[in-house]
Amino acid sequence: MSKSTLPHTWTPFERLSTMMEDMFPAASNVLGSWAPLVDIKETEKEFVFLAEIPGMNRENFEVELVGDTLVIRGKREEAKEDKAEGWIRRERHVGTFMRSFRLDTPVKQDMIEAQYRDGILQITVPKAEAVKTARIVIK
Repeated sequence: MSKSTLPHTWTPFERLSTMMEDMFPAASNVLGSWAPLVDIKETEKEFVFLAEIPGMNRENFEVELVGDTLVIRGKREEAKEDKAEGWIRRERHVGTFMRSFRLDTPVKQDMIEAQYRDGILQITVPKAEAVKTARIVIK
């Protein structure tokens, strides 16, 4: 992944949601969309994505590679007991989320691994061997 490109592909709704959250932090839950924080590490052999998604079960999100884009999406439901009156402040995000990251390096699709533990989703994306060039003799 090149360091000069923004790894997240923003949708128009995400842009609006981010602007609204900057102006009105409590509005993000009203909009029903949020984005988990993701750290990305690149080594010679792989990319490692660490998404902070506490309070969910692994069944509540999915990870897929669509072309050259890694997509993480899911939904955090509001707990039924949380609907009771008496809350003074509510800052935990609920609703759907989606993050996408364009990979500008070929990867081994069949060797991508994901695990979820202690609120962190770790996705390891092994890089494919560099594309070799071959000079073609013109006859």
